[in-house]
Amino acid sequence: MKVLHVVPSVNPNFGGVSQAVRTLIIGLYDEGIQNEVVCLDDPLSDYIKSSAIKIHAVGQGTGPWHYHKSFYPWLIQNLKLYDNVILHGLWQYPGYALYKALKVIAENRPKLYIMTHGMLDPYFQKAEGRKLKAIRNIIYWKLVEQKLVNFADGILFTCDEEKRLAQMTFLPFHPKSELVVGLGVEEPPVKNAVMMADFYARFPELENQRYLLFLGRIDEKKGIAMLIQAYKQFTHSLLEKDPLQVLPKLLLAGPGLESLHGKQLMELAESISSSSNHIIFPGMLSGNLKWGAYYGCDAFVLPSHQENFGIAVVEALACSKPVLISNQVNIWNDIANEGAGLVADDTLYGTGTLLQFWHNLSSNDKIVMGEHARQAFESRFALAIVMKQYVEKLNLGRVVKKQHEPKEVSVSPIHEEEHKFKAKNRKVCTPHKKKVLILGINFAPELTGIGKYTGEMVDWLVDDDYQVTMVTSFPYYPNWSIHKPYSGKWFKKETEKEGKLTVFRCPMYIPLVPSGLKRVLQELTFFISSFFIIFFLLFKKKHDQIFVMAPPFHLGFLSLFYRFFKGGKIDYHVHDMQIESAKQLRIIKGDIAFRILFMLEKYILNSVDYVSTISGGMKANIQKKVQRDIIMFPNWVDTQKLFPITDRQSLKKAWGFNVEDKIILYSGSIGEKQGLQSLVPIAKSLQAYGFIKFVICGIGPYKEHLIKLVNKERLSNIFFLPLQPLEQFNSLLNMADVHLVLQKKNAADLMLPSKLTGILSSGGLALVTADPGTSLYKVIMDHEMGIVIPSEDDNALKEAILDCCVSDHTSETVNGRWYAEKYLNKNNIISNVMLYLTEPSLVNKSTLEYLDLRHA
Repeated sequence: MKVLHVVPSVNPNFGGVSQAVRTLIIGLYDEGIQNEVVCLDDPLSDYIKSSAIKIHAVGQGTGPWHYHKSFYPWLIQNLKLYDNVILHGLWQYPGYALYKALKVIAENRPKLYIMTHGMLDPYFQKAEGRKLKAIRNIIYWKLVEQKLVNFADGILFTCDEEKRLAQMTFLPFHPKSELVVGLGVEEPPVKNAVMMADFYARFPELENQRYLLFLGRIDEKKGIAMLIQAYKQFTHSLLEKDPLQVLPKLLLAGPGLESLHGKQLMELAESISSSSNHIIFPGMLSGNLKWGAYYGCDAFVLPSHQENFGIAVVEALACSKPVLISNQVNIWNDIANEGAGLVADDTLYGTGTLLQFWHNLSSNDKIVMGEHARQAFESRFALAIVMKQYVEKLNLGRVVKKQHEPKEVSVSPIHEEEHKFKAKNRKVCTPHKKKVLILGINFAPELTGIGKYTGEMVDWLVDDDYQVTMVTSFPYYPNWSIHKPYSGKWFKKETEKEGKLTVFRCPMYIPLVPSGLKRVLQELTFFISSFFIIFFLLFKKKHDQIFVMAPPFHLGFLSLFYRFFKGGKIDYHVHDMQIESAKQLRIIKGDIAFRILFMLEKYILNSVDYVSTISGGMKANIQKKVQRDIIMFPNWVDTQKLFPITDRQSLKKAWGFNVEDKIILYSGSIGEKQGLQSLVPIAKSLQAYGFIKFVICGIGPYKEHLIKLVNKERLSNIFFLPLQPLEQFNSLLNMADVHLVLQKKNAADLMLPSKLTGILSSGGLALVTADPGTSLYKVIMDHEMGIVIPSEDDNALKEAILDCCVSDHTSETVNGRWYAEKYLNKNNIISNVMLYLTEPSLVNKSTLEYLDLRHA
């Protein structure tokens, strides 16, 4: 088996791709695969002459496209000598020449795989300063690159996140296969005395000193300027508390200091630490200096704005070093799941949070995190493990066996049973399953609110073999801006779940600050843009079941329009009493306007086939408007993913708090209706209680305003965290002693807080603001599963917080978990409702009564 790697350059100064190719070849060689490289480098270059890998350097490529006249003829003459060809990277001449050559030698050509190395990441189309390049890429994609990508036998990705992002950037994107093959890193050299002596001889100022390490190419996307600024703020805060404190240093190593950006970084660092030499720029490190830097540091830091894989991150893990990274490093989920480091937003605030949280960890916690780092490397990124997966997914090993064994190779008994099991459990769309159309402005990948539940419902339907069409917008909630990597400027179609799910995303206006009129405009633009998709669907196969996720309430008219021409049954599912909320919060003013809105809503409620809602109070409100049955379809929770953890002390330390601290957590959307500004004076009045810490986790349009209020009051007992990934969410919930569920007056029957389900499932103590007579008040009190106080009563909230911190409320938390297991199980809720909607004759309506929180 011979594999040819095609790459523009193997110059090690060019960073990640050349290093990845070298590492990949070493790993494949250990698996018995022969590897050769063809590149556009000068054959007399030192790195070519000294390489142990067989490299065909045809000559130095010219210009940014890396053109060389000898490259295409070389391919025509030699391609048939190889079984597989792997093209590393896109957008340059080698890919174009390779496509032309393979088309010419069409018969018996080798298989072509493309390893994109993150070059289809939407970041490069959106980053500041790349507008002209982005336009160039669009043109080049249409003329050249889409043909190459869709012609290849497979596109190779280093992780799931890279694959997900690549599907969103350029269309049409229809590769024959998409394979997540991973990327491994060699075992680092063992730490030794000679290595460390060499390192400290080069950096005597770091001997016996704590320092954080950045190692990589000096580039704007790495977020180094932001790291320097965050470091300045961090060290300043340390000196304010203790002027004699020894500050950790910052070692920023890598090529590129001679560039304009590199010079700007050094000037920025000089202005911060010229006298103390706290920030060090050594240039590129290799050999003992590189590995000595890893072994000597406290932790590795990379607040990158875009990082496809992060070889340096994995090298740090291999050296048992925790990593402090942004959530734009594509393997951040692996890091978080393994407890191998800390993750935050790629912002100045997020980077500062990384530094502060790391500093607050105890020495023992840092040691444990280092152990987890090494375990993460061994289980996920060790070269031998990744290469076995690589060989298997590309069928390289199977071809090797055929070369040495003429007879057909049978599947081993173990694998045969595995295939039988998978075949038995594989679900396909069967004719009796119906097609479902869902209209909703919020959808996955939003992690909170309506979008979270709609996304989970769609997942359940697809897993149960329904064909689902989702008409939605681009993810924007709760921070009221389009989530990366989407742009949201035009319609987008996504096909997922082996073709069982089709998502149409519609553009709409999204206000930065969602005032009343701006929200009306937002929902109106979505209504208009989604109408075109509904009209388009009139010419497709009929959908049997139609769900409308309200708000916006007027999406019901689109469903009625579709049903008029195509038929189908409509379930109008009310998450929030939108019009009442707008009236009480004074988002819209004018009695005439509200009378018209209520009249339109009543028409929808009377015209659809079913109406469902999520709480008993909302059900009662709807029945005041229309005399009809209302189906209870409450929010649910995955009790297997959110569960109580007994060792909360360790969790507190892992999150950077002291064991004796009492954590008051608010986790969710940070908007106007939550009334979180009341926490600022409460926290200020409780500063004397040093053990009480407030944590506000999430995003939303009012987060920056809250941060300014906290900074203005110079409060040290309120901490802000970004929205946490699902893998970290259970840890976050269990870390807290008290969970705040804050509602404004009269809102508890208009919107049931979705965060409550997770709190109950994790065994948390819910401190809820709700007034007597509301369904939220009643369900909490009836089941004794939390503390309820009046809405908008700051004194009562302060007293309740103090009581929760000193009193035993074990019974409430146990009751809450019991309630979640019995009444909020996702599978039970959705399956019963779907059965009622599709085959009502088979369901005794009393079966659904347990879903009504008033009767639970």
